[in-house]
Amino acid sequence: MRTSLSDRLAIDEIGSITSQPYSREDDQWGLSLLRLPDVNASEPNLRYILFGGVEIADTDEPDATFSPLQSFVFATAQENACVDTPSTLFVQSDCDFDARQFRAEGVNFTIDGAAVITGGGDGLH
Repeated sequence: MRTSLSDRLAIDEIGSITSQPYSREDDQWGLSLLRLPDVNASEPNLRYILFGGVEIADTDEPDATFSPLQSFVFATAQENACVDTPSTLFVQSDCDFDARQFRAEGVNFTIDGAAVITGGGDGLH
């Protein structure tokens, strides 16, 4: 499914998402925001913000512990490590909830606040 700027989608419709890397020529930088519910909560309580050149894809793990996209693989654009705006995945838990869990690249994380992640797999090269 191809989307346009500012589209809103149900999280269970998304298998993967990619934000556009920084373009110095066009002075543009991709940004995507995902608000994810926990499997035990009805309200979104995890946010993923993809800053320029980030790709995440759901692992589709048959695990009741994780909601859609709470277990994922990811990659960040790494063509030029010296760009003005590095590609970053920012993960934040809502303040009104206890610590939240997610799995990235097979590693389990528990956060109560925020985490910044770069690197990931072999995508976006």
